[in-house]
Amino acid sequence: MPKLTLRVRAEVAGRSVPGFPLEKTLDLGATGQPHGFTYRQQNDTTQPFMPPSGGVNPLQAFVLQPDREIMVRLVDQADGGVSTLVNPPTRGVVVKRGGLYGIVGCNLALGEQKNIMIGNESGKTVEIKGFTAG
Repeated sequence: MPKLTLRVRAEVAGRSVPGFPLEKTLDLGATGQPHGFTYRQQNDTTQPFMPPSGGVNPLQAFVLQPDREIMVRLVDQADGGVSTLVNPPTRGVVVKRGGLYGIVGCNLALGEQKNIMIGNESGKTVEIKGFTAG
């Protein structure tokens, strides 16, 4: 049975940060192979995102990296936060240009169109690369 192992390493000046590396191994089952994707989304849009899953549902891993700032909402996540100049209201999770956003060891169902929403207000089309695994 295939397994997916993800390792996160953190270093400062070539020395490991205490508590790292972090590691998670997932048993993917017979049909849960990782699926890479590249996705482009126009500016000033928030729309449902259905990553490639190879028919596997729910997902156990969802990782993405945008080339511009985006906002990610999962499963109808609502706006929240306290609106002040120092702490503007949140609109999901803001992922900065080149940032990594991932959920590993999850049970993310893809049946509903709004389970993953991506917003792009960067001023340009965003390209998002990543992978999913079931």
